[in-house]
Amino acid sequence: MDWKEKTLIQLGYEKPFNGNINECTGLVRRCTMLHDSSLQSLEVEDIRILVSQNLGFPFTLRLALEILDADLYVEAEYYPGDLLVTVLSTSKNSQTKYPEENLVLQRLIQKRDFKLEFDLFVDTEISQAVDEYLS
Repeated sequence: MDWKEKTLIQLGYEKPFNGNINECTGLVRRCTMLHDSSLQSLEVEDIRILVSQNLGFPFTLRLALEILDADLYVEAEYYPGDLLVTVLSTSKNSQTKYPEENLVLQRLIQKRDFKLEFDLFVDTEISQAVDEYLS
């Protein structure tokens, strides 16, 4: 079975919360429920959330990179490029732990010109995230 067909639980990750699901925040509830979904069934926003919470690495990071390779400026929920900004922000602290994934990310961002046709807010968010990641 391919790793994408498995859940995070099947890949050996514990749920972030094992108590009464009604006693936790919406974010914790969603992350807990996502641990029961096969990775291939996750939506872009699900992956963005898991990556932002450092859950399921390196598998969730690999999924995010596959999506970004197809569309670097994919919109998960908030604005075009929000998945990219999340991956850049999270990956900055994990470059040594996941070197292969970070090489892929570097390849993706180094071949792009970040003078985008989006609005100023999006341009600024993405440009800042790229600059911080590369620094």
